[in-house]
Amino acid sequence: MTKFTVFTRGPSRTAMAVVLATGAAAGAMPALAQDAPADDDRIIVTAQFREQDVQDTPIAITAISAEALEQRGQNSITQVAAQAPNVNLRESNPQGPSLQAHIRGIGQADFSLAFEPGVGVYVDDVYYSTVTGSVLDLLDLERVEILRGPQGTLAGMNSIGGAIKLYTRRPRGDDGGYAEVTMGSRERVDLRAGADFEITDNLFARIAGVSRNQDGYVKRYDFACTHPQLASTFAIPSRSDGRECLLGTEGGKSYVAARGSLRWTPTDRLEINLSGDITRDDSEAAAQTLIFVGTANTTSYTPGIAGLNLSRNYPMYTTAPTNGLSLFNAATGTSPFVSYSPFGVAGDTFTDSPYTSYATYCDDKPQDNGGAYCVNPVSQVDSWGVSANVEYDLSDTLKFTSITGYRSFTANWVQDFDATQLSNALITYQATNWQFTQEARLAASLFDDAVDVVVGGFYIDRFGTYSGIINQGLVVFTEYDEIPASNWAMFANASWRLTDRLEVNVGARYSEEKKTFRFFRGGRPGVTGTAPGPGGPPSNPPYFPCTVNGVNYGVVHVAFCGLNGAEGVYTGNNIDWRAVVQYEWSPEFMTYASVATGFKGGGVNPRPYTPAQGYPFDPEHLTAYEIGAKTDLLDGRMRLNVSAFMNDYSDFIASVFSRVAAAPNETCFMEPTALTCSYFVNAGDATLKGLEAELRLEPIDDLFIEASAAFLDFKYDRLSGCSPALTPTTCTSPSGGLGAGLRYGMKLAYAPERQFSLGMQYRIDLGSAGSLTPRLDWSYVAEQEVSQVQNNVLAVLPSHNLLNGRIAWNSPDEDWQVALQVHNITDELYYTGIGPNNNSGTTAANPARPREWSLSVRRSF
Repeated sequence: MTKFTVFTRGPSRTAMAVVLATGAAAGAMPALAQDAPADDDRIIVTAQFREQDVQDTPIAITAISAEALEQRGQNSITQVAAQAPNVNLRESNPQGPSLQAHIRGIGQADFSLAFEPGVGVYVDDVYYSTVTGSVLDLLDLERVEILRGPQGTLAGMNSIGGAIKLYTRRPRGDDGGYAEVTMGSRERVDLRAGADFEITDNLFARIAGVSRNQDGYVKRYDFACTHPQLASTFAIPSRSDGRECLLGTEGGKSYVAARGSLRWTPTDRLEINLSGDITRDDSEAAAQTLIFVGTANTTSYTPGIAGLNLSRNYPMYTTAPTNGLSLFNAATGTSPFVSYSPFGVAGDTFTDSPYTSYATYCDDKPQDNGGAYCVNPVSQVDSWGVSANVEYDLSDTLKFTSITGYRSFTANWVQDFDATQLSNALITYQATNWQFTQEARLAASLFDDAVDVVVGGFYIDRFGTYSGIINQGLVVFTEYDEIPASNWAMFANASWRLTDRLEVNVGARYSEEKKTFRFFRGGRPGVTGTAPGPGGPPSNPPYFPCTVNGVNYGVVHVAFCGLNGAEGVYTGNNIDWRAVVQYEWSPEFMTYASVATGFKGGGVNPRPYTPAQGYPFDPEHLTAYEIGAKTDLLDGRMRLNVSAFMNDYSDFIASVFSRVAAAPNETCFMEPTALTCSYFVNAGDATLKGLEAELRLEPIDDLFIEASAAFLDFKYDRLSGCSPALTPTTCTSPSGGLGAGLRYGMKLAYAPERQFSLGMQYRIDLGSAGSLTPRLDWSYVAEQEVSQVQNNVLAVLPSHNLLNGRIAWNSPDEDWQVALQVHNITDELYYTGIGPNNNSGTTAANPARPREWSLSVRRSF
């Protein structure tokens, strides 16, 4: 078996002993404060492992109640970012059912199971270890907590950027419940229901479910049907029956989920909560349209270099093809294959709609000499999980908590990589993952409630796989990767009230982790022969039968054969810590200052083209400095929370491409005379600075105004192998290009410099006729880069505004509600993702939902 590098980084075992000793000393200190009842308009959170009013918590946190989610008409985890400053949540289009989550610029854009999420996602304190399968419906929730900044000592898993915690409603035994039906644009039909039962006087149950169905908003047409003459010229086959040009849609939803929970209180001191959930997401592939066709990106690739001559491999993609045909008309600067483009290249004669696609989801010219094939455009995930939460009051001042969880999912999705009418670049994926997590905490309230202490441990064991058929234009292969991983940690946190107004918090965490990467590359089933297919290069490099250690992997690209059975191992350990001082100037005014560290684990390049590209990378680290204030003013009518932060971001992990080998004697892919190496590397150090503000105002009775503002600044301080004197040029490390493509002055990907939101709501009392509550919500997000290496002006998401409205009628007893909602009132066209394809010179983007309406009827009992 081929071995990559066994890689270890982190503090020594002695450091571990220091943390354990710290925890033991904290445990010897005395007690959890007894919580006072909260006002009706306050939200109780558990961000510090104990119940606190959100205004008393020295953390930048946005807490959203179930009622607030309903008032905004929000039903998906991606929607809650609209009112949270410096929080960016989106579906990872078109990379399947995955969540891209960034807080204060820190997160994880890559969907690979090999990476830890930069922002931790939890449901009832059970950690979700992958971004795939984390696009969650807000089913039967009690509240959402969004914690900004490192949570290494305050959450189950080390979370360098922050955490998003969803808490579901626990059974109460009140025999209450609700049922809701929603109908709307594009045949939308949603059903939601929940019910609470008392089984015995100390055993309660709750069930809830949701079904969401809606047609897609991007129409996918058969190009040969809509443009028969042009299709004949380009030899594009028909995909329809000739009577109906519409093949289907993209962006449609078909989602079903259910949850059941039990709460048992056998004694006054013991509470056991059990829950199980299941989800079936059978949605369509992400909405995607072609918005640009031109020459390949000369910043990355130069047409004409042997092996990357696109006029040889894909003649219809270039302006000077060998056969005289082109998707791009150099004389007019337009493309007849683009129906709408923000760059002015649209030349489609059939429609000018920005919600049109001619993607085929077929591969007519596979370069491994295999047969043509087509797939359904889907983005599917089947997941289920069970959890147990045990809380036991050992005494009036000592509490034990255990959280056990098991989760599993299987996901399938496809990507028409070039998004054109041609059928040359199709990618299909399947991902699986199971995980087991265990967390245990012991909380004590000591010295007459002057000190609160929490000590605990966390463990996760998981196993994930990736498989699929990958067509990257110049090569086709079958991929199967295995990623077993584990992590365990011990943590301690103490809060000491030195006076009635002054409190000090300190915490520490020790973590150990191990990840193994196993790679397999093969040909597609049924493919035979040694020559490339008709769409591929006529000569170098060949495909040939690959056998490693007696195992036949089929007809494989020459560069990939050595990867079969290759294995890379990463191990590491880390210490994180946190210190906070908070001062309560009055019951309505609290300030705090904090320093906290966090890290995201390292690993091995998950996408090597050759064994030598299994290059290891270190963890990235963050030291966050923050000051903040939380206020309740004007006799409780105004709440204003502000914070300022500076993050020292060191050894940050970036995805880069280099033509220079990073290892001695390495042969890079793609072809011998045009070498490209793909790496995930520790590219250098950076500084992030920002300001955040959240406001809630009730100027008169029943009128509420909510607003938020966020500012973020990013700067590279050091790039591997570069000096600031190289600012105008590409950063290329003398040791082999580990910072290739990065430059001083570039921005951080998915880190908009400004974000604003404003919401207004007014309740109109109709007396015996009930009440009417209109609401408007506006949000703004500045432009943002989508790639860490910014060598393409097309890889930028423009700024956008979003305006939503809702008006709800409630009966006098509030048992009935009828709500009309309009999403994207101004029908603004904006994109949630954009992806230039440097091989083909095409750019595809993911348009957000256009204007749509819905009408909901809800009955509560």
